Amino acid sequence: QRRLAYEQSVAAQPPPAAMKSSDAAADAHKPETKEAVHRAAEKAPGQSEAEKKAALEAKQHAAREQAARAEASALETDIKGALQRALVGTLPNVDVTVVEDGVLISLTDAYDFGMFAIASAEPRPATVVVMENIAKILAPRPERLIVRGHTDGRPYRSQTYDNWRLSTARAHMAYYRLVRGGVDEKRFERIEGYAD
Repeated sequence: QRRLAYEQSVAAQPPPAAMKSSDAAADAHKPETKEAVHRAAEKAPGQSEAEKKAALEAKQHAAREQAARAEASALETDIKGALQRALVGTLPNVDVTVVEDGVLISLTDAYDFGMFAIASAEPRPATVVVMENIAKILAPRPERLIVRGHTDGRPYRSQTYDNWRLSTARAHMAYYRLVRGGVDEKRFERIEGYAD
């Protein structure tokens, strides 16, 4: 990707004055010539080795971030497409974002789609279908997984649950559905409850 961005910037530059003929202009777009131009640009006068190294690291970091965002976007598209094919009607909100730990897949209730009944860790039938489809997408991937459960802002207190226990029970239910859907249980690093 760094090379693609570099090629786009070279293509946008006008050819040097010495390259008047079409053959010379064509040579400027050959990979060997582009690499030579790139190496010459890296040896800019007045730039210390530390500055060059910092600039290269910044470019590499930006390329990694861009790749991670593109992967997250593709994963979100895959998940939303699978859910639209599997369910008729309202779907949960699906957001896939890049976070410090990796990629976060967030499923949240929609106005007219609740994944669980109030004060319950029992998934609704549509939630089971959602988790099965997400499991099919995640199963062939190699990443380690963390499952996080949440509740809404209402304080729950019953003989069975408070907000912490309920969020943890929901996370365990999501883990169970993902494993039943084909995700290897050894890939799960943690199961966490976050209450509201």
